[in-house]
Amino acid sequence: RLDGRQDAEVLIDTGLQKPTALSIDWISGNMFISDMRPQENSFLVSSQQGRLPKSHPNAARINICKLDGAFLGEIDYVHVNNVTHLAVDPFLGYDYFIDKNYQTSKYIIGGFDMIGKMFILTDNVSNNKLNRPAELVIDFSTKRIYWINLGSGLIQYYSPESKTVMSLRQNGVVNSNYFGLAVHKNHIYYGINDTLYRRQLDITSNSGIEGQDEVISTEVLRATGIVIYNKRPALQNSCSSNTCAHICVPMSMERPRCLCASGYSKFPSYNSMCVPHSEVLVYSSQRGLTGLELMPDGHGKAGGLPAISRLGAVSRISADSQQRLLVVVDS
Repeated sequence: RLDGRQDAEVLIDTGLQKPTALSIDWISGNMFISDMRPQENSFLVSSQQGRLPKSHPNAARINICKLDGAFLGEIDYVHVNNVTHLAVDPFLGYDYFIDKNYQTSKYIIGGFDMIGKMFILTDNVSNNKLNRPAELVIDFSTKRIYWINLGSGLIQYYSPESKTVMSLRQNGVVNSNYFGLAVHKNHIYYGINDTLYRRQLDITSNSGIEGQDEVISTEVLRATGIVIYNKRPALQNSCSSNTCAHICVPMSMERPRCLCASGYSKFPSYNSMCVPHSEVLVYSSQRGLTGLELMPDGHGKAGGLPAISRLGAVSRISADSQQRLLVVVDS
């Protein structure tokens, strides 16, 4: 916290394996996190067939939690390969991402909403200038989504108004050694090597940037990213007056949606309530504990157990279901 205290707070220490990107909905108080992990959705529980978890290639999953790390859960309808950057629109409930498929070398800039719909803004098949995109940011004054192509040094943006991808004019510095991107008050900020630059944006047309690069600082040694920290006025979206037990996400400016953390489901007759799963297969590993919700057909569904912090390599496990208690040996 930027309030004079120097100690960093640990928000999440379990439930994630290899976080690769995050974005914050500062109005609803949510955090989206991309995580690389093996796929385990096809775990089959059957004493007759005796199957074990199938081996799957790594794939990214998009998780959501509160800003303090509470109520960590997975957005299960988002299917991506390797998400490197995220950017969230807290007003409309869209979360944009950059994804790379290692098998096909295909880059995608897409997004998803909180209703269950995924969409693609552009990819390197339809846009031959899309070359190693990175540093995804949103200009909330124009709703444009900006990114940098590390392979060419070209800055591009997607305009929701015209539904087109535009490239900014390259007046001045052209370099592929970018380390950050931010948009603030009609200016775009970015870093190249050890130097920070600023250039004015032309928001009235698609011509891109006016003027030359303005050097802000040459003392940003070994920087890896930038963000504009500014105190925003009190804003509201459809989650500002929610009654969700765990997490509220906006589906539009008028419609909210309640989500439950891993290990919980919505109460059938009251969608804002979350109740724990009644039948869960829990298994221990070098990463702690994982739970699979047992389905009527014998399959196990991922996300059956809430995230349990401060666990190491669990070697033994037992349970008291009446007390909702797990007893483990942590080696």
